Amino acid sequence: MFQVILGDIEAPPDSVFFVRKGQCEIVRRIVMVRHQSPYLRPNLLMPKTAAKRQDFLNKSYAKSRRFRRDDVRFLTVTTLMPGNYFGAGK
Repeated sequence: MFQVILGDIEAPPDSVFFVRKGQCEIVRRIVMVRHQSPYLRPNLLMPKTAAKRQDFLNKSYAKSRRFRRDDVRFLTVTTLMPGNYFGAGK
């Protein structure tokens, strides 16, 4: 069974959470940009890098078959084991 304890919060929590048994994965949601062309393999880029490559969509050949879309990925930052804790600030 999975349960989200904290998510998208601005201020630090008022509680400290201890892992008593099992494990807890710390996951970060990241947005990547997918560039796809009919002639090349798809590229996954960070948003800043994709912003520098605006010419990708404006090439004259196969213009209608090129696309750019956001692709959400989840990255496991670390896994906490029994005895570890989180939410104590930095």
